[in-house]
Amino acid sequence: MDVCMKCKSEIKPRNKPQDADYIDCDLCKGKLHPECTTLSASEQRVFARKKTPRELEYYCIKCKSVDIPRDLKSVIFKLNQKIDELQVSNEALVKEVADLKKRNSSESISGGANYEYEDIYAEFIDRQRRSKNIIIYSLHEDQKQNKQQSHENDEKEIKSILSNITDTHIEFSFHRLGILNNMNKEPKTSKANDKVRPIKVLLPNSDLALDILRNKKKYKGNVKISPDMTLRQRSHMRNLISKINEESEKGNKDLHIKYINGVPKIFDSSANEKSLG
Repeated sequence: MDVCMKCKSEIKPRNKPQDADYIDCDLCKGKLHPECTTLSASEQRVFARKKTPRELEYYCIKCKSVDIPRDLKSVIFKLNQKIDELQVSNEALVKEVADLKKRNSSESISGGANYEYEDIYAEFIDRQRRSKNIIIYSLHEDQKQNKQQSHENDEKEIKSILSNITDTHIEFSFHRLGILNNMNKEPKTSKANDKVRPIKVLLPNSDLALDILRNKKKYKGNVKISPDMTLRQRSHMRNLISKINEESEKGNKDLHIKYINGVPKIFDSSANEKSLG
């Protein structure tokens, strides 16, 4: 509630739009009823607060009596004008942000937005982190060996695979993904016994990982080598494979997946490698 600094009563809106509700001092920013000032009716209209800053200065009796150089008063007046402008801009920005939040919320509810900005950033960071890794599938795992023996055998096999793909000496670390089956229990089926855990290989940089993926066909063994994909990338890949399988059932056997700038796309070899998106 605004109060007149002279009569101490509440400042209420006037009945007539052209009448000023109050006049404020350009130095102390105190508010006064127009009739509580020494201004005439015409002067009151001039000094009435508008949406845009006024050019004329008004000082209350108290501020007039303060011994402040006129130049300094002018500086304070201009600073107050800037503050008023900033307040108006800030109110506009607050409203704009509120509108954006409301719009984004409605889009999320309606399915218009797939995920929030935070999810996009997290996905980007996860892809960057995984870009230095490769995954090796179907590499034999002897579950009867102890952990140390199994690790040594895996390391030896990985070195052999990489040496067939590149001449570069590679320092790497690795680990099996998933939980090792409990060997004290008999597997329910032979299929469960044949299942081996994939191996994640952590390489020094993403360029080396990309080079291995591009030349993986040089290795003629039974293992499969693939990039380390995020959940979203794996979902996208499953959709592509599903689409290829559907087209294959219809008789189109020429579709395959090809990476363009690290992004998997479906290509038709019968149409001069035309991308199908």
